[in-house]
Amino acid sequence: MPSGKINKDKSNLYLFYDLDILPITFDISWILCLAEVCRQHLHLPSLKVIFVPGNFEGMRQENPEYDLIINSELRHWRKRNILISMLALLPSCKSFTYCANRKEAEIIRSKFAHYVCPFSYQTLFPTSIQANDLYNLSSPDVMALRATPASLTYIKKWLNSKTKDKKIITITLRQYDYMPKRNSNITAWENFTKKIDSSLYYIIIVPDTEASLQLPSPAFDALTYCIEACWNIELRMALYESSFLNLGINNGPFALCWLNKMCRYIMFKIHTEAVTQTNRETFEKLGLPFGSAPKFLTTFQKWVWKDDNEAVLLEEFNNMCNKIANTTI
Repeated sequence: MPSGKINKDKSNLYLFYDLDILPITFDISWILCLAEVCRQHLHLPSLKVIFVPGNFEGMRQENPEYDLIINSELRHWRKRNILISMLALLPSCKSFTYCANRKEAEIIRSKFAHYVCPFSYQTLFPTSIQANDLYNLSSPDVMALRATPASLTYIKKWLNSKTKDKKIITITLRQYDYMPKRNSNITAWENFTKKIDSSLYYIIIVPDTEASLQLPSPAFDALTYCIEACWNIELRMALYESSFLNLGINNGPFALCWLNKMCRYIMFKIHTEAVTQTNRETFEKLGLPFGSAPKFLTTFQKWVWKDDNEAVLLEEFNNMCNKIANTTI
């Protein structure tokens, strides 16, 4: 008679993304990449992601200030349009499960998953991978995110109809009602764009998703907006990967650049002392001393610990363009 015993799956790493402790944001990007490092270390063919619902409407309970801007309905929308959409950018991720409840997640963990990430994960006492684990990795292989072939096909068609062989420069803006002190300096970016040689470069503005359905900022009237990238993560990554250089400040979507070794980028305004999430103390707790950068950055990727004022933007842009021009690959 069959014993009914289930053989655990030893071919996949099971990443448990527990919404009782984790946010519904682009933080999933670095968690995916750290899980990918674990998968490679274990020599497993693929990764499975298990989304575990939290105890507060299927999520974690957020602070009132955040909930006022991004309420529970908007966070449910983000589950589908950020968390699940991000999985397409990790080639080794072949499947995912969005559990109906925590009991279902525990059954998967205890009965089916042999290799679990985080290693000590349990639904009763959930844990997560820590960001400081990422910053201390030196291999560019940690940057495992990639544009999908289909999205590259679509975005190249879109670009070919506009750019006429010019070098593509993207500017990703933060225009968010939550923590507005972290937002982009629109005046500085406007002045910067006016000093870029339009015969060589084609500038594309990627506005904040939260502001993208409003009237475009008059500061960039003469420039092209890629609203499509705001609402489709695969197209956003394809745009970044297809560009000569990507520019932006420290914000969630820009993680797509700094976790893809195919992307050239400069990230400004990393630190905002008035905001707890980006002050000096927080970065040092994460294992990233003020003014430093992750060890895995490539030659054409740079973190600039200065605000996005016009002089800084121009200096760093020109330096990077010269570096690209003078580097033999």
